[in-house]
Amino acid sequence: MKKLHTFIKLIIFWFLIFVLSCASGPRVKEIAKLHYGDDEDHVVETLGEGSEIFFFELDGVNYRYRFYTTVSPRLKYALLFADGRLFAVSEERPPFHECIYLIEWEECFSDAISAMKVMQLEMTEDEFSSAVTRQEETEKSGAIAVAVATPAMIIAWPIGVACGVAIGMSEVMSDGYSREREYAKNVSECKKTLDEVEDHVDLLYPAASLNHVINVLNEEDLEGFEDKYFMAAESVLDLSGGNHRIYGKSWACDIEQSTYLDVYFGFENGRMIWFSKR
Repeated sequence: MKKLHTFIKLIIFWFLIFVLSCASGPRVKEIAKLHYGDDEDHVVETLGEGSEIFFFELDGVNYRYRFYTTVSPRLKYALLFADGRLFAVSEERPPFHECIYLIEWEECFSDAISAMKVMQLEMTEDEFSSAVTRQEETEKSGAIAVAVATPAMIIAWPIGVACGVAIGMSEVMSDGYSREREYAKNVSECKKTLDEVEDHVDLLYPAASLNHVINVLNEEDLEGFEDKYFMAAESVLDLSGGNHRIYGKSWACDIEQSTYLDVYFGFENGRMIWFSKR
């Protein structure tokens, strides 16, 4: 009986991890309600900040790029705002991330904007109807699957879970359970620290000086989150060329780097021009 109770606790524990890791992001229906010219603040209130952002200034225009992954079904949408208004929407990821490592970034910004305008959606009901229909069908089939699968959870156990931090179990044993639980706990605590780091660096854009950015990023670390089964890692990016300077830092909470935070800043003559966070 004790082994059975332990087994049931395992099921509940890993099922909760699966649900929490997968159930994040906006819904397709929320994307479908967007219109060109929508206010960015209102969009962010509805959809969230996005898993990847890139803020930059080009030819006197302030652009903000945000990348989202929807839930049920998991579709990808890229949104580009110009001076606070929705400017372009795409189902593909435009190459803004490539600009992070280019010291002469202006042409890269321009090319990425052009690429997104080519890929962008018209955002009419017809364009989104198939995606919305897929979402509704997935929700119905998902409800049926849960109803059918619930009794079977007492008999069968999946090898692993995906969507976020993926952790596999080779055996259902108390020692293995303790180790995996400790690993998940460390990742969770590390992620809380990353959330705090993220809050700090968000305040740096758009007016912080280069020296202030360097000082703040160097103060942020993940010390205290390493043990036998866990690894926290950090790396710094520092590029200079002409009157341009790129400085950033990456933090990872696990060996697979499936839980991480990347933050980069671009400066021209000491003035912040762009900010990237992923």
